Amino acid sequence: MMHFSNDEITTLELQWQKLTSYEWENQKKAIEFWIQVYEYKNAVNENPFKELSGFVMFIFSFAI
Repeated sequence: MMHFSNDEITTLELQWQKLTSYEWENQKKAIEFWIQVYEYKNAVNENPFKELSGFVMFIFSFAI
């Protein structure tokens, strides 16, 4: 089971809220979409969705 601090949860929530303010090319296939978000870099070469996309990629790595 994963445990998150309040600060980590807040970071994930803020990144989630900002996600829709960007235009994403791959929006129909979940894995392709999140790979795009994971690899995204802004003008200063940073990923403003680093924690959120890393969390989602971790979830995708679970075997079903």
